[in-house]
Amino acid sequence: MKITLYLDNKIIEFELPNEIEGSFSFDEDPKSDSKLINIEAVEGKWVLYSTPDSSVLNGTEPIMNIPIKNNSFYNIKKDNQIYL
Repeated sequence: MKITLYLDNKIIEFELPNEIEGSFSFDEDPKSDSKLINIEAVEGKWVLYSTPDSSVLNGTEPIMNIPIKNNSFYNIKKDNQIYL
């Protein structure tokens, strides 16, 4: 599965393995300790989840997690900025 992060000045793509297993964290800055995108395998599905540093949003409200669906968009808030 391909994960795409849309920034003002560029688009960054991350690739998840075909086998749904493990957990992965991504950020626009690979050196950052706190990652923007956090994904984990749960019951055979990829799940996007919130951490103390980044929140998955449902509208404007933070949620704990959400299963990822193909061709869908998700908002994530980190450092008072919202990312798509």
